[in-house]
Amino acid sequence: MRSLANLLPQAKGTTVSSEGAGYVLKWTSAATSTTPELSNSLTLSSAKLPMLETSTDSSGEKATTSISQWGETVVVQAPAAAGTLAASKIKS
Repeated sequence: MRSLANLLPQAKGTTVSSEGAGYVLKWTSAATSTTPELSNSLTLSSAKLPMLETSTDSSGEKATTSISQWGETVVVQAPAAAGTLAASKIKS
């Protein structure tokens, strides 16, 4: 899941501390041309499952993502062939 992968930190520069029965990972994401530098934290449960991710920019603007319902079945429908694009045609 790309959306979940984007919430996870790079190993380099990430710190970990215990908090209550779980853990908190903290790291900084560098600024880009469209996003300011962000201070991030990811709270893990005692079972080491991500539960809450918070990003804060230098002005104090905060975005929080809750991650829940671990283990539930997710039904995903593939898009119609007419709405897809071959990977070979995707350019960065």
